[in-house]
Amino acid sequence: MIMTFLKKLQNLPEAKKKIILWTSIIILAFFLVFFYYQNIRERLALFDSARIQQELEVPAFREEIEDLFQQGEERGVGIEEAKGLLKEILEEAEKQGEDIGPFREILEQVESQPEI
Repeated sequence: MIMTFLKKLQNLPEAKKKIILWTSIIILAFFLVFFYYQNIRERLALFDSARIQQELEVPAFREEIEDLFQQGEERGVGIEEAKGLLKEILEEAEKQGEDIGPFREILEQVESQPEI
């Protein structure tokens, strides 16, 4: 059965062979893209941003920032000076190529605080 199909295929004109070849490639590519897309969706569904933030210790960093502000107030350092220092530290880290993505929200909160 396969041999007869291959012989019929060999006897076709060159143009029809090319059409069959490219149609087969397009169909195969469609299935590969479909399965690739499904795989990407499954992997993104498994992505756990809460676990990553926990590994980066974002909550601990927030607590440290709050402690620093509290210690600064106890020592007489103004909140504005502390906010400026935090902003400088994060901006310098970003300039050096560090990823401050998780801390960007903290920086925005600090900048949005009313001046005292």
